[in-house]
Amino acid sequence: MIVKFLLFVPVLYLAALKSHANTTSMDELKNAVTDFVKQDVQTLYPNNNDYNVVLGYLDSQLNLTSCAHPLSISKRHGEVNQGRLSLDIRCESPTAWKISLPVQVQIFKTVAVSSELLSKGKTIQASDIALIRQNITALSQGYYESPEDIIGKVISRPISQGTLIRPSMIQEAVLVKRGSAVNIVSHGKGIRVQAMGIAMQDGIKGQTVTVKNKASNLTVEGEVLSSDTVVINL
Repeated sequence: MIVKFLLFVPVLYLAALKSHANTTSMDELKNAVTDFVKQDVQTLYPNNNDYNVVLGYLDSQLNLTSCAHPLSISKRHGEVNQGRLSLDIRCESPTAWKISLPVQVQIFKTVAVSSELLSKGKTIQASDIALIRQNITALSQGYYESPEDIIGKVISRPISQGTLIRPSMIQEAVLVKRGSAVNIVSHGKGIRVQAMGIAMQDGIKGQTVTVKNKASNLTVEGEVLSSDTVVINL
């Protein structure tokens, strides 16, 4: 975890005591804010220690009376996973004061990008995916960390090489195609019946589709289990 300090972000403060004795040091203030943000990051991403906390500028001439109790810190607006937030920092006694401080947070994870140009309709394979480190607070449209989450899915629009793969760019592969032969499996408590049928529509895994029983010519609905099996729960 890296902590940085910007030199161009202003600090707004409501009250500060111009005293040279018993003042809160800048290091004390910075450490308190960093610890506050760190706890928030680790709550949201408990297994990720790869992040930066960038604090707004603090005037070294700012004299804040030393606080008798731990500083009170709260969010004014923004969230850690959005990358930017503003904090209110308060001291209640012996002399009350308050300052507001902008904070930038960068949280890094390994995410999936395309290793080459991927055409619409292509079924994603492991070789189509590369993993790179990126700041996920900037990825508001979603991302994938594991190749297993997208292998076997289908590209819904062309993706250029090196582009972050987002949920909106892919779709589930069609397992059952309209007009294809399927095995209809009906089961319940102590009952299991199989029959051959014809799919009346395309379907992805888990989708409910209409199938026609070849023997009875009846049309029923079932859930797509695989490329040749539709299940009916009795």
